[in-house]
Amino acid sequence: MAADIIAQRKNSNVLGFGKMLTPITWFTLLTPKLICSYNWNDSFKPRFWVPGRAPKWKQVALPRTVPPDSGRVFIDQNEARSPKYTYWPMFNAIDVINPGFSFDGIDIVVNRNSLRKLLSFCSGHRQEAFRLYLLLTKNTLFIERSEQADTEVAKPSEKRYGFSFEKAFTQQPTGAENSTGHHRVLQYLLGDLRCAVRCETDACYEMEPSQDEGIDSLLVQMGDLRLSEASPTRGMAMPQSSAAELKTARKHKSVGQFMPQLWFGRTPWLIVGEHEEGTFHSISITHAQPLFRQWEIRQQVALRKLVEVLRALREAVEKNNCKNCVALYIQKSDSKVLQVYGSTVERNPLPTLLTDK
Repeated sequence: MAADIIAQRKNSNVLGFGKMLTPITWFTLLTPKLICSYNWNDSFKPRFWVPGRAPKWKQVALPRTVPPDSGRVFIDQNEARSPKYTYWPMFNAIDVINPGFSFDGIDIVVNRNSLRKLLSFCSGHRQEAFRLYLLLTKNTLFIERSEQADTEVAKPSEKRYGFSFEKAFTQQPTGAENSTGHHRVLQYLLGDLRCAVRCETDACYEMEPSQDEGIDSLLVQMGDLRLSEASPTRGMAMPQSSAAELKTARKHKSVGQFMPQLWFGRTPWLIVGEHEEGTFHSISITHAQPLFRQWEIRQQVALRKLVEVLRALREAVEKNNCKNCVALYIQKSDSKVLQVYGSTVERNPLPTLLTDK
């Protein structure tokens, strides 16, 4: 990493932040548009189903006891399965589902996790240091996650139950029982920025139980760059109105604690299982979408700062002659600072053959 700081922002003083004529809101004419979806397949070679479908929420008699999480679990599955090009599966899926789609009209491509971290920075909340890779291709800024590890080992002694809860209370689509994660890419506006946001969706929730539609999709192997010649997809993509986030809690938690994740993922449903030592005795299902408006009104200052920070990150890469940069969040004793450095590591968001997409 180069020693010189290209740009620096403090959460209390985001340059250029002023009066915005229109509020930042989830409801616009372009919100949200599903660009693509895919399910990672549990196989030695990186493969995924296109289009994807989240496991279906199922009613389970209570109380229900599940074992603690154990074994290796994903922190960032896209990084773990496609470390060189973390957005490659997204482009492969688009080539199958939405071959006419062009990123010429997209300003920012980013993971929901990164938006949550940046919003927390803009809100002045205390959080751990983080790093983001900034890559500019044509006019589109790709923001990549950078975690210390893409997987971790869950130990039963830690008594975490999130993954076991998901396994016990959901059912994978017929034909894709070995799926390990459902990912969706949504297009929507953040202020005047046209964003493509990738997020993982835990479950498909339907108020009226329906027959299992299964997953009648194309199984794609990572690295196949000639997907346009593959047989057409036959499956139907899961509607965004059915997307649900699953959480576990030992005591009641307010919906507000989960709103950034729900809002950035445009996820309308929140399902929380309350438990004692892995015995789930209560399930709360909340239609969170009607709460989006109230939350974003309270968060307008932070959301507008976020838009300004995204613009500043893009300008920093342009200032560096459009070469790769790294954004580092460092909490100092007196302030919280986001610094952008030029990167000495050659990195691309996708293979050269796909840059014309």
